[in-house]
Amino acid sequence: MKDLGSWSAHSRARRPAQQTADLPPGYPQEYRRLVTLHDGRSVLIRPVLPSDAPALAESIKSADADTIRRRFLGGHPRVTPALLDFLTTVDYTSRFAVVAV
Repeated sequence: MKDLGSWSAHSRARRPAQQTADLPPGYPQEYRRLVTLHDGRSVLIRPVLPSDAPALAESIKSADADTIRRRFLGGHPRVTPALLDFLTTVDYTSRFAVVAV
């Protein structure tokens, strides 16, 4: 995938938006992008949601040591509800995170 900061118009195709009743206050839907990887797969990049916590927990638990070191700047963290809450509950202003699904 090329530089995500310079999406072209053809890579800005969007999946149907989630219902706003399901989204936290301030959720910036304008950051949702469907991009096509070099191998042809499509990936939705969007702001994180609290409901991403279970998938994030599984991703952390199954990640290899190099990925963990790069993401957390150290060893494997204990995956606790508090850590998952910290990583997935953001205000989209002073704390912002995106996920690729």
